[in-house]
Amino acid sequence: MIRILPMLAALVATLIAMPAAAKDKGPPAITPDMGFVLVRVGPTFDAKGTAPNVILQRIDPATSRLRTPSKKDANPVPKGEGWRVVVGGRKPLGSEKVSGTDGSVYLVPVTPGEWAIVGTESTCFCMGSYRFTVKPGEMTDIGTIVTVLPESPAAIQPFEQFRGQEASADLSKHPYTMADLMFVAPADDANPLPAAISANKRTKAQLIETRFDNSGGWMVNRMSGLSPMGHESAEAAAAVSDPNIPAGTSSNRWPDIAAVDKAASTPAK
Repeated sequence: MIRILPMLAALVATLIAMPAAAKDKGPPAITPDMGFVLVRVGPTFDAKGTAPNVILQRIDPATSRLRTPSKKDANPVPKGEGWRVVVGGRKPLGSEKVSGTDGSVYLVPVTPGEWAIVGTESTCFCMGSYRFTVKPGEMTDIGTIVTVLPESPAAIQPFEQFRGQEASADLSKHPYTMADLMFVAPADDANPLPAAISANKRTKAQLIETRFDNSGGWMVNRMSGLSPMGHESAEAAAAVSDPNIPAGTSSNRWPDIAAVDKAASTPAK
């Protein structure tokens, strides 16, 4: 699971390094100007409780486009505001069982607003994921994120949500040929809080199913457990897709829109 595409290596390294100075000082204090995302990530892969990296990013719910600071974006993130965070790969606040295996609990400060669970270092879940709202001064619990690489039956066997999705053996021999798998379990009052943050008030996030553009050029996948999500028309997709990215390519918001349009326009015989 800990694998980084070359084009993302510098970005991920920077994002991970940013909060590193504060990671051993305990949990961040809840302040009225910031939002705070509470999440459990698993399965862990070492004795320190290190969990796979999961990427969260700002999103514009009106267009279903991910937001960045780039002035070329239709709705750029203002200077000084956070727009992307990496959760995992660092010392957790505590541990918790995640679908029968070990998971880690994290609390990360973010700029208040609309956020999406984008994916992992290699895989964009732009074909089906969740977005959620983070309010200032609140600890927003987005639940539990489980993500694995389907490199063998043993890797996915513990998780019922992934059964039947293992990759063929020949693919596992080559890097970056398999998209990661992911599912999210909503926050539950039964989830205990680590002692360090047990006094904080918890707000359970409303997870809203969404799709978005593959702005990072990752491999593409869809989370397990989502309800059916129909394809948009070419006109609707064009309203939220980068016109510089051709329809039908992996970087387009709807990689399969070209095939859908062709089928719809082909006269019945």
